[in-house]
Parts: sequence; structure tokens; C-alpha cells
Amino acid sequence: MKEFNKKISINSNKLENLIYVCGSARSGTTLLFNLLNTSNEIHKLPSMTHFYSNFIRNNFFLHYRLKQLIYKKMIPWFNVEKICLDNSLDFEIHNNEINKAIKNKNFKKLYKYYAYLSLVNKNYSQIRLNKINSWADKSNNWRGINSINKWFPKCKFILIMRNPKSVLASQLYRDKIDQQFINISDIQFIKFLEKWIFMNLKIINKSKKKNYKILFFENLINDTQGEIDSLFEFLNLNKITKKALSDFIENYQGKSIFKQSQNNENIDKNTINYWQKVLTTNQENFINIFISYKINENDIDNIIKTKTLFSYKFIKSLLLLDLTLIKKLQFYLKIFIIVFLYKAKIL
Repeated sequence: MKEFNKKISINSNKLENLIYVCGSARSGTTLLFNLLNTSNEIHKLPSMTHFYSNFIRNNFFLHYRLKQLIYKKMIPWFNVEKICLDNSLDFEIHNNEINKAIKNKNFKKLYKYYAYLSLVNKNYSQIRLNKINSWADKSNNWRGINSINKWFPKCKFILIMRNPKSVLASQLYRDKIDQQFINISDIQFIKFLEKWIFMNLKIINKSKKKNYKILFFENLINDTQGEIDSLFEFLNLNKITKKALSDFIENYQGKSIFKQSQNNENIDKNTINYWQKVLTTNQENFINIFISYKINENDIDNIIKTKTLFSYKFIKSLLLLDLTLIKKLQFYLKIFIIVFLYKAKIL
């Protein structure tokens, strides 16, 4: 992977420097992923790869030829033949390398090929290419983090968390019909909350390692420049300039969530309060009792208030939700088991 073509080359050691953004869906991973792209030291993949979820998890149950199809066809932009043809690369050589890696289960090499071929297809100048130090991918699934950490010891993980009220509102805002929010039933609410709790307890566990940084969406909203500066210090990369950040906020595709002001320094704080249009009083009270969302890294262990599982307020608020008794018991047992495994450091 040292030669792109006759004119452009890259130090293959740079492909070892992965930045991996992870968080629950609608928690701000896409926003953060795109923010990283404002740095000329980072190459962002065209879209997230779902590499672990789509390929590795099913790898042991699939026939070799089916693995080839999944790996080469599951991402629209990852067309090996076209990229090689457009960039004067020998398709046969690279295709054979990929097939060999699939057969030998060399997952690291397969993952690096996403970075390699997307870099090739980006048509960077050699000067621009020399500035690139890392490449970035993102996921809305915690699975695969341990494997990626093993494959890429230099990897930096950015874990993003967001108030579950806002996450739920963001999901409904995306799915709204004719500018109207869709009402959410209590059963949908409970299913969503189960996923949020499980995902974020995994994030909390991982955040205590040196190559992991937890970032709160609300902090990113309130102090965009400060949070980005802190993030790039963690990444050991040059900080994004105020102008670059301002231009990003002004031109970002999802700029409806940004404040329209002369300086464009921060994201619109109204994004924090979308949930007020969505949740019922009972749903809001339930989250308030069970989840203490303090955006302070020193308090992350107490985000899920586990003691409330046995409190009168928690039981009462659960009973007020419009669910069958069986569903209420199922939810309670699921959460109890998840919290128990988390406390026992098994989760």
C-alpha cells in the first residue's frame, strides 16, 4: 500500500492512525465526524463503513464467495475496480490482496483498504497528502471497539454522549411528517431507553482508558470552539482555526441545527430543548428519576442512578407508563440485569 500511482505516494504507517467516533444514533456522531474533516491532518471516510456489524459479526457463518460480495458491495463508494481504473492502479493485484485477506481473515488489512482506496479516490495533491496524519471512521454501535483497539494500538476513540431526551427528539425530528412530530408511544419509549442505557453504559466503561475520550453533545453545543480545541489536543493534532470552524457551521448540510448569527461560533442551543415537543409528562418524569444526565466527566459513573431501581418513585413512575404489566416487568428485569452486569464489571 505504499504506492498510489506513479505520481502520488503515502507512508503506510499513517494508516495505523485511526480515529474512531462512536455513540448512539442521533447523539451527534455525524456532526462530530464531519467536524473532524475540517482538519487537513485527518482523512474522513466518505461514510461510515459498518465494518464490524456487516462483515465481521457474520464472518464465521458465511461462505467465502458471499464474504467477498458483502465486503466489496456493502458500501456504495467502495468500488474497488472503478477506483483502481480511475486512478491507474492494478486492479488484479489489489483484488487478489483483498481476496487473500478475506480468506485468511486478515480483518485489519481489509479495514485499512477502506482508508487506502478512499485516499486514492480523493485525488489529493502530494502536498495535501503529506499533511494527513490520521483517518477517521464512525459507528453507532459499541461492538467491534475491542477488536479495533487490538488491530490499531495507536487508535484514538472519541465517545459521544447526549441527553436521552434529546436523542429521542432528534430521531423523531428526522422522521417527522409534514413538519409535525410523530407521537411516541410508551412502548416505543421504553424500547428506545433500553438501547440508550446499554449503549451508554458500554461507553462509560470504555471512557476510562487513556486512548478514549468522552465528549458530551451538550458541551459541544455550549462551547463549540473550546470542546473542539480540547478534542484536538487529545488527538495530538493542530487545532482547528476559528475561521475554519465558523465556515463549517455556516455551510454544513444540516445547518438548520446551527445558530444563524454573524459570528457562527456555536451550534444552536435550541437543539437541546427539542425533547419538550415530544415527550409526555410521564416519560419526562421517568427519565428524570432514573437518569441523572450531568455533563461532567467526574460524574459519568452516576449518570444511570442505579439505586432508584429499588425506589418508590421509580416503581411509581414505571407503573404510570401506558404498558401492560408484563411489559413493565420485562423492562424492569432487563434494566436490572444490565445494571448488575455493569456494576460487576462484566458488561
